[in-house]
Amino acid sequence: MSLRLPAGQGLVGSVQFAGAMQYGSWGSAIEDGCTSIGSDCSSSTAAGGGLLLSIGYVWRGLGFDVFAAATGDVSSRTFQSPYGGESVNMGRLGGLLAIRGRASVEAGPMRVALAAGPGVAFRMLTGTNNFAAVSGEGTTTVQGPTGPTTVTSVVSSNQRPQLPFYQSYNALALVGDASLEWRSSPSLALALGLVVWVEKPVSPVAIGGGDMGGTVVLISGVDTTLMPYVGLHFGS
Repeated sequence: MSLRLPAGQGLVGSVQFAGAMQYGSWGSAIEDGCTSIGSDCSSSTAAGGGLLLSIGYVWRGLGFDVFAAATGDVSSRTFQSPYGGESVNMGRLGGLLAIRGRASVEAGPMRVALAAGPGVAFRMLTGTNNFAAVSGEGTTTVQGPTGPTTVTSVVSSNQRPQLPFYQSYNALALVGDASLEWRSSPSLALALGLVVWVEKPVSPVAIGGGDMGGTVVLISGVDTTLMPYVGLHFGS
């Protein structure tokens, strides 16, 4: 059984269900701050899933497609300073639109397909910034029935101020796709594959900070997401 270029031509499309896992760092200030001040930091790998769609045209195994993805993931970042701990819990929703070149070869009912191209990503980032727990006393003067009265308030060490946030951002992206397909008919195949989605925000994504200063940069570097998937391929 030898490799050959597919003989068909025409419209092609796919529907795929994927997992999503962060690879590497987002270039966050919390991660960078640990190196400069010697404090403890940690970050969880962003993980989630999504739906992948494509439609295009091929001729004898070569062609192009328009690729779209809708994904969601969750992660956290923590920072330990001499004044206490700070953590950021995040969830992201977003999508990608890309134009890709395609190529494939086959042997019997099995086919190997590759696709790659540039695109634009759209993201919505939401979550809470949990500042260091505090304790102590404060005094406030209020007007009582018999005159000014001093009231003492106690802040428990178990209280952790929380600041919710919401940020939307755009990113330039590059997406690659490698898949192995088993063709049950000339126009239908079961596909297993991996999408590599690489993006960089147009500008750094930051929120109001605590121990780290006025703002905390959450995403500034290259963001790489690995997306293993299973799905169906339609057409030639």
